[in-house]
Amino acid sequence: MEHQIRSRLFATLLLFAVVIVALVWANSPWSHFYFELWHTHLSIEIGSFELSKTLHHRINDGLMSVFFFLIGLEIRKELIHGDLNDPKSALVPILAACGGMIIPALLYVAINWDSHSVNTWGIPMATDIAFALGTITFIRKRIVPSLIIFLSAFAIVDDIGTVAVTAIVYTPDIVLLALLIAGGLFARDVRSRPLWGCGRRGFTLSSDCLAFGRPST
Repeated sequence: MEHQIRSRLFATLLLFAVVIVALVWANSPWSHFYFELWHTHLSIEIGSFELSKTLHHRINDGLMSVFFFLIGLEIRKELIHGDLNDPKSALVPILAACGGMIIPALLYVAINWDSHSVNTWGIPMATDIAFALGTITFIRKRIVPSLIIFLSAFAIVDDIGTVAVTAIVYTPDIVLLALLIAGGLFARDVRSRPLWGCGRRGFTLSSDCLAFGRPST
């Protein structure tokens, strides 16, 4: 447990350090190099097949999928063996997260009702889960374990809800039938084999989601 906390603390410190470097770089006289880096195209070519995406898209569609997978494992552990295995205990952070999404969105709409930016109401719904969990890592020794579980579950549920809103509202072109087929295949695999055996199917579905017009995260 101590080793795990130290690993999380190191990851949190690294996250904050990288964010500071990125902010300074993006607002420096060399900012054009920063934005050029994110728009650098990385291509995969096999015969006549070519998949070309920017570095920004590679991170969002690749590494973020791994990140959400790890977050899913965390919440699964709490739902099965932790404080959230009781539905009554899980209900509180879920309701709090729903309020944390709905109220900011309503306030944003009320303030920007006469503006063209009112359509971006989904932005204030989001909680940066990486920073939220990182901050919890820093203060975990000073707060009770139940509050840690509550804050973690709150951040996770809020982030899941925001991703769902983004997928439904802000994606311009979704092939619904293809997504339903992919979801059906995944549900079949989860029921028919151990969870660890779904890795190959998960990788395949991530690739399919990209082709269907939906980021794999």
